[in-house]
Amino acid sequence: MVPRRGVAIYMTPRELPFWIVSASGGGLGASVGAPLPAVLLAAFLVAMHVNVQRCQGPNS
Repeated sequence: MVPRRGVAIYMTPRELPFWIVSASGGGLGASVGAPLPAVLLAAFLVAMHVNVQRCQGPNS
């Protein structure tokens, strides 16, 4: 994901229980044969808090 001008993307890790849930969910998804990119994306979105905000600069 490449941010455009006027868009801010903040990613912060969640607390420890979310990392454990993410790892176990990823392991479960991989063990049942789900595609690896889908498993990794789902685990990432569970473990991280992604916030996309639109910012206005001084010239807007």
